[in-house]
Amino acid sequence: MRATPTLIAILCLGTLGCGPHPSAVRQSRGVLVIAVDALRADHVSGLGYDRPTTPALDRLAEQGVTFTDAWSASPDVLPAHAALLTGCDPGLAHRPGLARGGPASDLTSWRLPDGLPSLAQEFLARGFETAGFADHPAVSPIRGVARGFQMFGGYREDAVDPELELGFEGVATKFMHWLGGRSATADWFAYLEVNDLERVWTRATPDPRWEAQYEPRPELGYMPPVAEGDHAFFAIPKSRWARVPRTIGEYEVRYDGAISRLDVKLGRLVERLRRMGRLENTTIVVVGTFGVSFGEGGLYLDTGALDAADLRVPLVVRPGADLAMQRGARLDGIASLVDLAPTLLDLHGLRVPPGMSGVSHAARMRAPDANPPRTSVHAAGGFQRGVAVIDAQWILSRVRPAEGTSDLLVRSWFGGDEPSGAGLVERLEARSASGGDPEAARARLRPELTAWSEWIERARSILHGRVAPAADPSTAADLRRRGLLGR
Repeated sequence: MRATPTLIAILCLGTLGCGPHPSAVRQSRGVLVIAVDALRADHVSGLGYDRPTTPALDRLAEQGVTFTDAWSASPDVLPAHAALLTGCDPGLAHRPGLARGGPASDLTSWRLPDGLPSLAQEFLARGFETAGFADHPAVSPIRGVARGFQMFGGYREDAVDPELELGFEGVATKFMHWLGGRSATADWFAYLEVNDLERVWTRATPDPRWEAQYEPRPELGYMPPVAEGDHAFFAIPKSRWARVPRTIGEYEVRYDGAISRLDVKLGRLVERLRRMGRLENTTIVVVGTFGVSFGEGGLYLDTGALDAADLRVPLVVRPGADLAMQRGARLDGIASLVDLAPTLLDLHGLRVPPGMSGVSHAARMRAPDANPPRTSVHAAGGFQRGVAVIDAQWILSRVRPAEGTSDLLVRSWFGGDEPSGAGLVERLEARSASGGDPEAARARLRPELTAWSEWIERARSILHGRVAPAADPSTAADLRRRGLLGR
C-alpha cells in the first residue's frame, strides 16, 4: 500500500509528532555548592561524632563521596571562600603592604585579583547559568568574589526579617527562586554561603528545642573568663558571651543543636529539589569553610588558629546521576578546599585552568582505590598571621603572636605586654600517636613550608602591583605560565 500525505499526517499525530520524543530531550545538569562557615569536621555524625547531628548530610554522603581528611586553606571567612571559588591559594588575594586589623584594613586588604581563575567563570564559559548567594558581608562583589556569577545576591544589613532573609533559610529561598526561573534544559551552577553557625553565639533568644537534644559533657563543665573585646585567647569573646553563666559543655550543646537545626534545613532543601524534578542530575556539595574552637589552640567559641579544630572540615560530594562515580565511598587521603574547583570541573568534563593550584580528585572519586593526589596541604591566616603545612601525621605552623589583629589579642596571648624579641614562633603538632620522629617531621616539612610561603609572598606582590614583574622575572614567568599575569 502506498503512503499518502494524509496517512503520513495521521501517523505523525498518533506518535505525538514526527520530531524527537519528549523523553529524548536532554535533561539539565546542576551543580550546587553549599559552603557552611564554622562547621568543624569532628562534629559531623557521619565522620564519627558521638551525637547524631547530621542525618540529612549523612544521607547525601551515602549517595556520594565523603572526604574524611579535608582541610580549609584559612580560618578566615573571605580567604576560605576565595579558596573554594578560585581553586587557588587565598594568600594571593591578600594585598601586601597594608596594615592588618580593624574595619578599614578589612575593607582594603583583601581582594581577588582579576587574573585569578574563577570556578563560576569556568562554568559560565561552558554554557552554565550561574548564581551566588552570600550570607556574610565579607563575601561581597567589592572583594572580587562575584566574578563569573550572572547573579550575585549579597548580605543585607537592612534585612527586615533576619530569620527569613539571612542564614540558610535566606540564601536557600533566594536560590530556589532563581532556580525556578531557569529553563528545564539549562545547565546551572549555584554557590550558597551559609553563616548560621557563627550567628548562634549572638542570637538573643536561644532555641531550647534544639539545645535540649543533648546533655553537656561533664569534662567540659568549666567556665572560662570573658574577654573585654571581640577576640582574645584563653577567654570567651565578649561578643559571643551568652550574658549568663554557661560552661563550655553548655556552649558545645548550643553549637551541636545549631548544626542539627541546619541539617534539617538542608534536608528540606534537598526535598524541594526532588519535588521540582531538579535533584537527579544535580551534583550537591556540602563543605565546611573553617571550624570553631572550644579551647583548642587557646580560643573559645571563635576561629583564627592554625590547628585541626579551626581547619579540618567536612566535604561531601553527592554526584548527579549523569556522573560515573562510586556511591557511599569514603576517601581517606588528605585534601584541601583549593581542590574542590578543579575537581568539580574535571567531574563535568570541563577544562581545568592552569592557574588553579588545587588538584583534581575526580579520578579517585571514580575509582576510590586509586592513589591520593596529595600528601600535604597548606593553610594561612588567622589571628597571628601564620602559615602551616599539614600531612597525614603532623601540622607544622609558624605564627607571629606579637602581630595580632588587636592589642587585646596580643596581650591575651602573652599574659601582658609582649616581651622584647617576640617574633616568629614555630610549632609542631602531632595528628596521631603514630606520627613518628618529630625531628624527622620537621626536617621533611620545613623546606616545603618555606618554599610555599615565600612563593606566595613574591606572587602576591606582583599580582597586586606592589612589585613590577621585571623586578622578579622568575616569579613573573611562573605566573604567566599559569595564566595569572597575562601573556
